[in-house]
Amino acid sequence: MLLAANLMTFRSDIRADVVVDWSFNQSSGTIAPDSGPNGVNGTLSGGATWTAGYGQNAVSIGGDEFVDFTQAGSPKVPGAISNLSRGSIGVRFFVDSFPADQASHPILPILWMGRDYGGDGQFGLTIEIGHAPPYSTPDHSIYFTIFNSESKPIFCFNSMQFITAGAWHSFVVVISDSGNTGYLDTVEMTDRHYNFGNPSSTDFFSSVTSPSSALWVGKGFFGLEPNPYHFNGQIQNLRIFDQPLTAQQVVELYSVPEPTSLALLTAGVLGLFARLPWRRRSTP
Repeated sequence: MLLAANLMTFRSDIRADVVVDWSFNQSSGTIAPDSGPNGVNGTLSGGATWTAGYGQNAVSIGGDEFVDFTQAGSPKVPGAISNLSRGSIGVRFFVDSFPADQASHPILPILWMGRDYGGDGQFGLTIEIGHAPPYSTPDHSIYFTIFNSESKPIFCFNSMQFITAGAWHSFVVVISDSGNTGYLDTVEMTDRHYNFGNPSSTDFFSSVTSPSSALWVGKGFFGLEPNPYHFNGQIQNLRIFDQPLTAQQVVELYSVPEPTSLALLTAGVLGLFARLPWRRRSTP
């Protein structure tokens, strides 16, 4: 009961900072709505489905499935996202299993904003699990990477801890005026490794070559590979903020299951029930 109330208060406190809020807490249909202020709704594609998640529902992605948030018309990616120079990205996810041959399936992409085709001249921002050789194989670290139109990463860090299949995890990347950091399962990754850039780097969505033609969840490109790759598992509660989250906000946002509407209602009813002026029954 107290937990639900605290989460409701916290959400109210950061509501003004939310750019998009994709809960993936649906149970039917193919629309993935954005409950944030910009209405960046997505469509389940390739057969993606809803499934039970961590305290609520999630989107299940495998094979060629993904969620397409690319918008009709122009721009394909709203400026509210692509123009962000500072802020945070948070997501909760579950890997069903890792590819048996990482050389043929090097990454499990969670988020991609960038070009909608592969090959030379690639650019984009991505959150992904794994890398193929020359990195260690298998590599199950989680990566946050930005690369420009010269196909060269300008910023990339990864966790020094591997993601475990068959368990729920959360990841948050934070970009502020003074630098960057990341949180894995609400713990700051103080031992994160930089392949490009450093802790003082401040690259974010606005550093990606404009205009981007794709905004995907569960699908993305790896380097100069011509074909995209897909996630294998469940994703929920992917949010983008226009402000850097604090360590305490990360903990409050991702350390516990999201309360469902029924759970919140039940908590409120139980709280009211507990406050009623009960009379002690007299013994005969």
